[in-house]
Amino acid sequence: WACAKLAWLPAGLLAALEAPEQLARLQAMRPQALANSAWACGALGFSGKRLPGAWLQEAARQLSASAGASFNAQELANLAWSAAVLDLQQHAGEAVALAAACSARWATVVPQDLRQLHQVHVWLQGLGRTQGLGGALSPQQLAQCAAAWAEQLEGHSGKESATQRAVFAALQALPSATWAQALQLEQATPDGVLSIDIAAVTAASQRLAIEVD
Repeated sequence: WACAKLAWLPAGLLAALEAPEQLARLQAMRPQALANSAWACGALGFSGKRLPGAWLQEAARQLSASAGASFNAQELANLAWSAAVLDLQQHAGEAVALAAACSARWATVVPQDLRQLHQVHVWLQGLGRTQGLGGALSPQQLAQCAAAWAEQLEGHSGKESATQRAVFAALQALPSATWAQALQLEQATPDGVLSIDIAAVTAASQRLAIEVD
């Protein structure tokens, strides 16, 4: 978890955590440890061979065994979110169960939880589960999740970095025939899921999403 906060991928540590003797200790992990570990893998983009799927399975087991009494909303959202961002399609069922458990704790969810649940919802829809988290969360709850995500996207507008503006200016300086329409800073995708640093359409009608780091 600390490594993820520092945006450092410690391959040796993560490989060690996948050792059989470590996996055998999963049942001793508490909800917070499971959630922090899964969140770290999601933040680092590490899906591994067994992790964090093993943590998701253990969380779902504990959730079922204890009727979810020991999990809070943040832990549940973190766990479900990790399945979505790592595209752990084989664990979609666990993600739905974990997200559904948030419904009973809705009074304690915060905007970050809502945004994570929205990502899970969209991910499931992309897998062909057209309802996404429909049924696990109420229509009103799903609307809150979507609103929290939209608010975050709107927050990017007007906060472009100097580097982003410099790249934008360089692209604008290309021959006018390069582009079919005006370039856009912080353009939301049609589905409202992502905000593109710079959106462009070439003269050949090719749509470009340009990431600036």
